[in-house]
Amino acid sequence: MEKVKEQLVSLDANCLTYWIEAHGINPIEPVDALADQRVALLRSYIYAPEMLCFSMSPTAWRQCLDIPDESKRANHESWDVLIDTFQVVDTKAVDLRTQELLHTASSGGNTPGIIDRNLHDYRILAECEQFGVDVLLTFDIRFNRVLGPLARGTRILRPSEFWTTLDLPRGAPEKRSPAGSNPLAMQNWWRW
Repeated sequence: MEKVKEQLVSLDANCLTYWIEAHGINPIEPVDALADQRVALLRSYIYAPEMLCFSMSPTAWRQCLDIPDESKRANHESWDVLIDTFQVVDTKAVDLRTQELLHTASSGGNTPGIIDRNLHDYRILAECEQFGVDVLLTFDIRFNRVLGPLARGTRILRPSEFWTTLDLPRGAPEKRSPAGSNPLAMQNWWRW
């Protein structure tokens, strides 16, 4: 099997929320419409080579800090030591790229209402590109459809697509195992 190269993988705010929920006090097997994405995200973290790390863009992290529910926001804040928030060096370049993405997407037939509702997505992609992120993970099909073709150097993937790129054989060893006392360790739905 070919050796997996080091990759910088960034999560959007929704992926981080699920990642936190999966590691929480009462992790349960997902059964909703995003179940395959949720399982793939967790497996990617647990089974991927050690050189792969998850990060977040500053804008994605600010979205987490803007969660209105105080207990949910505090829960997100408590995980910040495990997920690095990278720092954007050239904010002017990010601003220009964000505007370029907005202009290109709006001229591509996307309605202004859709663009206005998702302004953060454009900035998150611009930040990831500027920082050199290899892969941006999102559950958002629209994010991938609209911004994927416009991305430069950063691939926008759903967690299941990313999991497939890892090409790990069934039964591969876990690289990051839940502690024995973690409720996730006593469940099997996520195991490969």
